[in-house]
Amino acid sequence: MALDDIPAVQIDESGGHKYIVAEVTDKATGLSKLVVRANAGCGYHSEIFELLKQELRQDPQLSVSCIGGGYIRIDPSVKTINIYASSGSYGRERDRSVTEQMLRGAHPSFRVAATR
Repeated sequence: MALDDIPAVQIDESGGHKYIVAEVTDKATGLSKLVVRANAGCGYHSEIFELLKQELRQDPQLSVSCIGGGYIRIDPSVKTINIYASSGSYGRERDRSVTEQMLRGAHPSFRVAATR
């Protein structure tokens, strides 16, 4: 699986739940990319990270590390995405504005905001 084949953003389309930001690295090339994942069925940030690791496990050339997370609220009726707080397990990503940009890219018709 090439890095380009990994979706940058995969989030449930509505509701409030936890999210993570992870860095996926191709061990052969040293190239990496950030990905955002949120799953309403996961009660813990670590569960979201485990799902991502399972997704990537098929390619031994890829490694992944969680660099932070928090909470996300998606309201499709008013087209808003809000991210806030931090993960108790992984802390907050270094630059939340990057997470905002990624979410805007995946959902260009939504207004994306972060509590700093």
